[in-house]
Amino acid sequence: MITSEYDPLRDSAETYAIRLAEVGVSTVVVRFNGMIHGFYNLPIQHARVAIGLIGSALKQAFYSKY
Repeated sequence: MITSEYDPLRDSAETYAIRLAEVGVSTVVVRFNGMIHGFYNLPIQHARVAIGLIGSALKQAFYSKY
């Protein structure tokens, strides 16, 4: 789960991630400090990093079973 420091939904998202982990769901949370909600749509380095993390997680999820 990717969150950003200045996102009004950040605390809810991070609490949700903790609850998922508590019930055994494999969960990774990365907070991007200094960023706002939806920052991954901006042409900035933090967005490229976030999209890379998303791609890596999806690749692992889809291809780890083969």
